[in-house]
Amino acid sequence: MHQKTQLGKIAEIQAGLVTKTAGEGNAVPVVTMASLAGMRAGSLSSADLPLVGEDAAMQENLYKLRDGDVLVPSRTTEDYLEPAFVMGTGVEGRVFNATLLRVRGDERCVDQWWLYGYLGSDVGKAKMLQGSQSGTSQLSLSAKSLALMEVEVPPMNVQVKIGRLIKSAHDAQRNAIEAAELRLRLAYAAAFQDDRNF
Repeated sequence: MHQKTQLGKIAEIQAGLVTKTAGEGNAVPVVTMASLAGMRAGSLSSADLPLVGEDAAMQENLYKLRDGDVLVPSRTTEDYLEPAFVMGTGVEGRVFNATLLRVRGDERCVDQWWLYGYLGSDVGKAKMLQGSQSGTSQLSLSAKSLALMEVEVPPMNVQVKIGRLIKSAHDAQRNAIEAAELRLRLAYAAAFQDDRNF
């Protein structure tokens, strides 16, 4: 039987850090909304992250990502409301900025892969859209609106089964993208390094 509850009761939700432009001092890489596509594709590296000015608050664990976190864009459009999962993406331990909201499920009652799948599903996205604080096409999500979002949570054994399906599909998608990128690189090499075969 599914249990109706608010997301904030089964997950910790944190808004990202407001960052400043990198100046002459130390600059550090930070995860932004622009990083999400690379995370989903599995092609993001630390070198891809934008640099911002160092801030003392960056040392706080509050703003550091870890495996199992789900990142949701705080300001986007309906078409780009796509969460990303922090799992083997190379951003673990990095700071995330104010363009993102971090959802960290309570592992005692939530399977992390199920939570990621739920937030990325049509059902989850519709619930997030309902909590948007903007009357325009530009959505504005807050930690508070996400925390108040009503979620139907199945028993843990069901979550785990669904989570395995989500993980399997996620891995298959990432592998397909990597294979397609490899084929493209090989095609470029064949076509432009030695075109005698044409």
